[in-house]
Amino acid sequence: MVNVTEHNKQLFEEIFIGDEYSYHEAHDMKIKKMIGLIDKRPKRVLDIGCGDGWFGKLIKDKFKAEVHGIDISIKPLKYAKKRGIITKRFDLSKNKWPYPNNYFDLIVAGDVIEHLYDTENFIKECKRILKKGGEIIISTPNINSYHNRFLVLFGKMPLWVEFAPTITPYKFLIPSGHVRVFNKDSLKRLVETYGLKVKKIIGAGFNSDKKLAPKKYWKFMGLFNKVESFFSKFPSLATLTVLKAQK
Repeated sequence: MVNVTEHNKQLFEEIFIGDEYSYHEAHDMKIKKMIGLIDKRPKRVLDIGCGDGWFGKLIKDKFKAEVHGIDISIKPLKYAKKRGIITKRFDLSKNKWPYPNNYFDLIVAGDVIEHLYDTENFIKECKRILKKGGEIIISTPNINSYHNRFLVLFGKMPLWVEFAPTITPYKFLIPSGHVRVFNKDSLKRLVETYGLKVKKIIGAGFNSDKKLAPKKYWKFMGLFNKVESFFSKFPSLATLTVLKAQK
């Protein structure tokens, strides 16, 4: 029987330690858009699922903020600590997170919520540790993305939705560990149900380069990136949904 916590821990360590920069290159558009949504200068920030601290360091450098990072994987946290992130190893499936009430000005959670069974506790704990007026920025894959609509129309499985822990619908994908799916409206409803005010919802896409795809697909990368950029303008169709809410 697969232990979900250990499964996710192993997946994340492979992503960040095997080739630490390929992940950030693929998510460059999303990372820039999330940072672009920060319109206040936060003093204390929590990066949930911080990995190797790449994203947290960008925030730390840009806003001169005290950045905390939390993750389940040990090895990536060592990189995050070297980048000046105040780190904690913690399993988000636990009910009470290791931070006091009203502690953070900003919480960022890039592609984390889809890995959790109890997404309601996730939002409740984020609200608890946010200061009054503090903000949270969440990103997650969009089940209604343009490519998923096309795939389902022709009887295929949508991307990033898996039927087994170690087997993916398509051989070119690695397991993602996703256990929940969202579109723009469901993410908004979840956040609002627990008293957070949604300020903005935007779309984002993936970037592709030669480190991220088999050689036979290289000739299509330029077109793929243009398509991703175009559909990112439409939150209902974009590959990723990015939401900002306030306590």
